[in-house]
Amino acid sequence: LFSAESKAERIEPFAAFDGDRIVGTGALFFPLLANTQMAFCDLETVPERRCEGIGSALVEHGLTRAADAGRSLVMGQANLPIGAGDDHPAKRFAARHGFALANEEIRRLLQLPVDDAVIQGWIDECAPHHLDYRIEQYVDDGVPDHLLPSYVHTMNQLSADAPTGDIEF
Repeated sequence: LFSAESKAERIEPFAAFDGDRIVGTGALFFPLLANTQMAFCDLETVPERRCEGIGSALVEHGLTRAADAGRSLVMGQANLPIGAGDDHPAKRFAARHGFALANEEIRRLLQLPVDDAVIQGWIDECAPHHLDYRIEQYVDDGVPDHLLPSYVHTMNQLSADAPTGDIEF
């Protein structure tokens, strides 16, 4: 991830150390082609070392680097349980550092394996809703040339139509 070169994004990883041990990590993602006023910041602190100021040091470093790069908006994300109130530690941490909630998304997880009968039930329930569609898979030769324009359009629309809450992209 960090060693890959990209003309679309620059990544700056950083870490917090206690002696020779990493106790927190961070990465800033700087878009280079669009949304160049933004930076995305991803932070993690070793769970048993939370509430010691490590995360605060990481976020302050990230905010300083983003400002040095001319970015006026820094975004991050937190994974919270549904219904987490303002007293949730991640929300308190974000607010303490000047971040405000801009968008909420729900992520659902499915434990595997799933019983074949359950999967068949989903197939049967969905079948009437996609009678006019087919699924095609392309691996070795990629997407056929005649489908590329609509494939690219669809992929671009996914980004354009994704919910962004209060953030303008």
